[in-house]
Amino acid sequence: MDECRTRIPGTLQTLPAPETGRIPADKELDGYDWTPIRFPVDYGRQRIESLEFISGHEDLVLFGPPGTGKTHLAIALGRNACRRGMPVRYHTAASLVMRLLRAQTDNRLDRELAMIGRTPLLIIDELGYVPIDEDGSRLL
Repeated sequence: MDECRTRIPGTLQTLPAPETGRIPADKELDGYDWTPIRFPVDYGRQRIESLEFISGHEDLVLFGPPGTGKTHLAIALGRNACRRGMPVRYHTAASLVMRLLRAQTDNRLDRELAMIGRTPLLIIDELGYVPIDEDGSRLL
């Protein structure tokens, strides 16, 4: 059984429901094609795979054209973090904006932001694929 499918207290694991903040697919680093990836001079594959950016409270931004493996890499890193007992949340940008707009309408935005902010690894996927209005942009 996959370790990420068992409940670790305080974490969200892998179920195919991005709107709930759960990792949507079984993607792994084994077999991932690293060849098209360009790293900053002082940053490399080992540093990303070690997940030290999480404990260092650093952002990791994956960008590039569609089909280059950004989502695969983000999900694989999230699954690895999950296996190490770290809470992980996954959202598409559109689903996160909708969640925050709903929280704002329900007068619980502060609580929602606090809950999201306590998560060591927040994966926001598909940023830039769907236009987000001004209110949604402010919430992100």
